This record gives sequence, structure tokens and C-alpha cells, in this order.
Amino acid sequence: MYTITDHTVQLLDNAEALSSIRPASERLFKILDLHDTLSDLIPLINDLFHSESSDFLRTRAINQIIPKLTDKANEIRLKFANDLDYETSPMVHASVLCYEHPSVSRVARNCSGRQS
Repeated sequence: MYTITDHTVQLLDNAEALSSIRPASERLFKILDLHDTLSDLIPLINDLFHSESSDFLRTRAINQIIPKLTDKANEIRLKFANDLDYETSPMVHASVLCYEHPSVSRVARNCSGRQS
């Protein structure tokens, strides 16, 4: 169990570090992939770490890291949209198609539905 805990802590540490990086458009899909992966792992984390002594892992993943990743993805998405507004090249405006990516839409919905 200690090995699983150590690896889970390492995963959460890496996810938290990634949520603290400078926003850049090229990082959006990496953030979204990590957000989706961690969200998909929540049921497994709940099953593996159901004791009171490991409650900190569940709390950290659900209440701290996933919201941070959501916020960072939204921050990057907004920065990207602002960058597009100031770009004059017609080729760049074609990249607005990335908003059709399902992960972007899902995080955008999550951000708009969250209460601060």
C-alpha cells in the first residue's frame, strides 16, 4: 500500500506543479489530458484510499488539484482567445477550430458552472 501511496502522491505533486506553470497556449491539451486522466482516476482513488488515514489523498485530488487544473485550463483558453483577438494574420484565425475539442468544451462548462 505504501508503494501505491507514494506513486499517487508523486502523481498529485506533478499535477499540482503543472497547474502552477505560466499559461501558454501550447500547454492547453497537456493540462486537459491530465485533468481528464485525474478525473477518471477519482473512483479508483476513492476505492484504494478509503481509510481515514488516507483521506488527505482524496481531498487533495478532488478539492485542490482538479480545480487548479480546471482553472489553469480556463486561464490558458482565455489567454489563447485574447491572443487571437490581437493577431492580424488570417492563418492564425483558422486555429480557432481547437475550441471544438471536447476537452476544451468540457472544461469551459466546468469553469462556468463553478462557484468561487
